[in-house]
Amino acid sequence: AAAATAAAPRAGPSAAVIAAANTNVAVLDASLVEQHVVALLREAAAHGNKEALSMLGYCYQVGCGVARDAAEAVRLLRFCAEQTAYPLAQHQLAQLYFHGQGVSLDKAEGVAWLRKAAEQELPEALFGLAQCYHKGEGLPADAGQAVACLRRAVNKGHVASMTYLAWFYLTGIAVPKSPQRAAQWYGKAAARDQADAMVRLAHMYHTGTGVAPSRAESIRLYRRAAELGNARAQFALALLLLQGPGARQNLDQATALLRQAAQQGHSHARCKLGVVLLRYSPQSEAEALQLLQEAAAAGMPEAVAELARHNDKSKTGSGRRAGVAGGAL
Repeated sequence: AAAATAAAPRAGPSAAVIAAANTNVAVLDASLVEQHVVALLREAAAHGNKEALSMLGYCYQVGCGVARDAAEAVRLLRFCAEQTAYPLAQHQLAQLYFHGQGVSLDKAEGVAWLRKAAEQELPEALFGLAQCYHKGEGLPADAGQAVACLRRAVNKGHVASMTYLAWFYLTGIAVPKSPQRAAQWYGKAAARDQADAMVRLAHMYHTGTGVAPSRAESIRLYRRAAELGNARAQFALALLLLQGPGARQNLDQATALLRQAAQQGHSHARCKLGVVLLRYSPQSEAEALQLLQEAAAAGMPEAVAELARHNDKSKTGSGRRAGVAGGAL
């Protein structure tokens, strides 16, 4: 792509070049780009093709098909952002400034590039700018401006912005508080398989916040989010299964969900898994005790109580097990 900096961008050699590279976008995201795809990108980038320049910059940023080189990523993305005003390149360059990759960390400069991309209505840039306004990163905090950016992004169908906007309605920050409108926006995002929105909406159905309470709908949403690998959903669904009707029959399924969440580092799931294994899986006592000891060391009261209960039972020789729906469960 060295030739890309020698002259102003001109038409690419063939739409087929970019089309061929674009068929590998999923591979790009999985960090499995093959060298021939990078070669296609180089060919198009050498002709100043903005999509190729941006994609090649991404490759260097994350090390897909080439050795990771943050400085080269910055060079390519800056050229593309400045010479072609391509919003995706502007957004990518902003991220490099926010994380200090290939450049000195400079959130104000990151915001400047986000603004340029947002001016072209790039949804991801509008979402990022909303986060900056909300948190006061790189510019003064302004929740009203954050909401304004999110409204523009949701009009472009940006799912994460729907979830973010719902949160503002749920909390009443910068907008009139409305759990009903929050539920509507969470619902829109959940319908597009946004797991975080599903988890929040499931909780609203569980508590009857902004919607009529529905255990069935709460379980349905948690289950779908759990299938998508969301650890919070896996943990919450396990708790519902353990606490509701048919808890004994749900024990195996709940244990599997707790294990999935625990493997993702969900601390409360690791603690609850320890409780369940200690009570209902004698052959897993060693694993259970290790999980509970780790949780107790982290200051989790449930783990401390369960270990004390186990120690008391060991001293008295009691073999009685606590009910699934009782006590800590």
